[in-house]
Amino acid sequence: MSEPKPDSPTLFSNALLDMIRSAVREAIFESGISNGNGAEKWFYSSKEAAQLIGIPKSWLETAAKRGEIKRIQFGHYKVFSREDLARFAEEYRKKSGA
Repeated sequence: MSEPKPDSPTLFSNALLDMIRSAVREAIFESGISNGNGAEKWFYSSKEAAQLIGIPKSWLETAAKRGEIKRIQFGHYKVFSREDLARFAEEYRKKSGA
């Protein structure tokens, strides 16, 4: 008996998934989620955080002052965590009915 031939659609699907994974990794790296050495960043400045979730920096800072999003202070540095940004974006999405 001969060995089964590889399933062409499966090979195509795997190749496509590999391409998508590569594109996602590149987009994540370029968006600032990575710190440049492949490790994920834990904290973001106001500017980085606003760019990451696609809103103006002033709007994010105003939301932080109102207590709508948690901001962490290290000395005189005020930063946002990745988890808090994700939570804020999801809560805002739910509030807006999107």
